Amino acid sequence: MPKSVVTIKGTPQSLVIYLSTEEEFAEVRSALKKHLESAKGFFAGAKYRFHNSINAFSEEQQKTLSLICTDYGLVPYETEGDSKCLTFAIKGLKQDELDQENSFINRHIRSGEKQFYKGNVILIGDINPGVEITATGNIIVFGSARGTLHAGAEGGRDCFIIASLLDPLQIRISDVIARKPENGYNNKTIFKPEIATIENNQIVIKQYLTKSLAEF
Repeated sequence: MPKSVVTIKGTPQSLVIYLSTEEEFAEVRSALKKHLESAKGFFAGAKYRFHNSINAFSEEQQKTLSLICTDYGLVPYETEGDSKCLTFAIKGLKQDELDQENSFINRHIRSGEKQFYKGNVILIGDINPGVEITATGNIIVFGSARGTLHAGAEGGRDCFIIASLLDPLQIRISDVIARKPENGYNNKTIFKPEIATIENNQIVIKQYLTKSLAEF
């Protein structure tokens, strides 16, 4: 069966639009229009986001595809704070960090999973309690981050961990470890991006500001 140029899947949060990277942009643009047109307004008012496959296209082409979705009544999906967090987190990575392997994960990590990644991890979803995530680079989570998080696993003390809601049982950067207080972190429920780094040989968690990474 030939692979579809455009595929739209539903999730509890939004529609996810998958685009073929094997076709010319004109074909992808046309296929997206036909797909939405054939839905006869079914998607109108629905929130949507593009799968990471959209990164294969230029910024101008991405804008064109977004405008098509808007013309058919779709609404861009953004978790509060996540879009800014994503932009500045990526900009905050050093060039050598950008050049190393980066893992982009677009799903929730369920309890009991243990994952190891070379380089940076950029996760769109939640890390549930009972999960262990280890990365040799930075960990960036657009969602809630619970469980056990270990960045800089090969000795990178300048690594950091960012999450829309940072509430881990244990957090580790390189060889420095911190555990969740017995009374928790003020029972976090509101998504306010925070960043964890090493300062004075201990892990410090601060509210994530756009200038926070400028010092790295």
